[in-house]
Amino acid sequence: ADNNATELVFATGASEAAAEQMRIASDGKIGVNCSDPGAQVDIRGDAGTGTATAGVLRLSTAETTVVDADQLGRIEFIAPKETGADALLVAASIYAEADATFSATENSTDLVFATGISEAASEKMRITSGGQIVERGSAFHSSTNRALVFG
Repeated sequence: ADNNATELVFATGASEAAAEQMRIASDGKIGVNCSDPGAQVDIRGDAGTGTATAGVLRLSTAETTVVDADQLGRIEFIAPKETGADALLVAASIYAEADATFSATENSTDLVFATGISEAASEKMRITSGGQIVERGSAFHSSTNRALVFG
């Protein structure tokens, strides 16, 4: 059988010879700084030790005046090939939400976890900018909200 497997390679260079930076493999997997992607998207950091070598996926906003409750980035989980109204809704999400108006000395942000049962995902828990884990009841500002504090 013929093998027409093709990969698309993106290479860049400044004053040196161009080097591979990204690849779309023949199976559709995308590798960033990775010539052998092992997942749908594989972002690989540089070799070495410490945090500077980790692969980084950055979600950001173009908003120039971030205020309380603005979302900075969001990951959504959905099953778009399902059928039926509820099945097509966002089932879960994780997002970063500003906890105050940003300034030169302020960037308080909460990490929010949302899940759904038979509706679009809604907030169920958050890690506040102060490090508290807060479980949300059916009413967002309910007195039944509980906080778990470490440290």
